[in-house]
Amino acid sequence: MRSLEDRFGDLLEELRLLPRDAKTFNRIVEIRRKLVQLDEELRTTVPAGDHHDELTKLSREARTKMIRAYGLAVTDRDAARAAAARKRHALEHPTTVLDAAPAVHTSFNAVPRRHRIERGYSR
Repeated sequence: MRSLEDRFGDLLEELRLLPRDAKTFNRIVEIRRKLVQLDEELRTTVPAGDHHDELTKLSREARTKMIRAYGLAVTDRDAARAAAARKRHALEHPTTVLDAAPAVHTSFNAVPRRHRIERGYSR
């Protein structure tokens, strides 16, 4: 059986190599499950001491990287869902520019622009 150091190292490497896309979320859930198992094994099998402290540092590093990757994965997943919803909405509710009413020009001046032009006023 491989040592805990090797398995924590593999987990850290796997977190480092994760792609940044919407499909990463499921991989993060699997990595979290592995990390919980490794933490449980660390807690139950390794006696307190220097070796335990080093493994705890690796565990904390893996947990920190997993939390960051999880946050990014949730953001990417939500962005992909929102983009799909916008696309679906655009397909369900098509708009045509030709049928749209012309934009109404609003002026905040006391004398509307049209009247200024008719009367030969300049600003």
